[in-house]
Amino acid sequence: MLFDSQRPFDGKYVYHYTTDRSSLQFILPQRKLRLSSCYNTNDPRESSNSSFQLADDANVGANNPIMKDFLNNQMVFSDHLKKVGKVLCFAQDSPEQYILDPYAPYYSEYYGRGYLKFRMWAQYANNHTGICFILNKEDLISKLLLTFRDSFIKYGNVVYSTDIGMVSAYTLNTSEFKGSTIEEIVDKRIETDAVKYYFTKDPDWRDENEFRVVVRDSSSEYLHLDIDGCLEGILLGLKFDIQQKDVLKLCHDSFQNKPQIAQIINVNNNFMIIPFEV
Repeated sequence: MLFDSQRPFDGKYVYHYTTDRSSLQFILPQRKLRLSSCYNTNDPRESSNSSFQLADDANVGANNPIMKDFLNNQMVFSDHLKKVGKVLCFAQDSPEQYILDPYAPYYSEYYGRGYLKFRMWAQYANNHTGICFILNKEDLISKLLLTFRDSFIKYGNVVYSTDIGMVSAYTLNTSEFKGSTIEEIVDKRIETDAVKYYFTKDPDWRDENEFRVVVRDSSSEYLHLDIDGCLEGILLGLKFDIQQKDVLKLCHDSFQNKPQIAQIINVNNNFMIIPFEV
């Protein structure tokens, strides 16, 4: 059972928090999740532009046109890096929370699950009124690789660290400019330094235990990933408006593989999950 509190922490699922509006108007009717640029992320280290520096490994000299072009296009490098890396973010289970906290079983038998992160419910799911989607990780990756098979794809766990070793990642070499455009230079760097560019965040976010997907795409459009077949659960927030039940039913019925629906409830400060009938 998906919501069985005794289910092992086996890393089988990933969790995506969002608002009820996004869920009922876009994600569920379209049966797709959206990938967007880093400019739309919450961590300012990711959403802000970063400066590159230039190393003259080819000994072209200070008066070479490469130096001038680099200085004149400084922000173009960072802007391209942010725009072409389309990201999709998920939480994961945090079993160490359950193991290390002796009061966890009394607080909630679901403590440590990726769908019971209350700060994320407040921040991403509109103060507990939204939805958390529960997806089979292996099936999600299979769909990702098939859908974007012609693009550079990177997926994995986010690293939370202040020791980010960004100097080499943000140092370009004059040798890279020979016969290459700015976009081509950055695209090549993404393939070697994707972890530093897209998978390193401030430790303040570590409780999310994030699993992330990145697809390199130069278009200005959002990318979308079909989730029918890998969406196994729809968990409604503590304050979800049950008057939206009919809309939820219509969306649910459109799925070929029907996901389970449940809701978080609070019984004397013991947080439980119960089935939700539509």
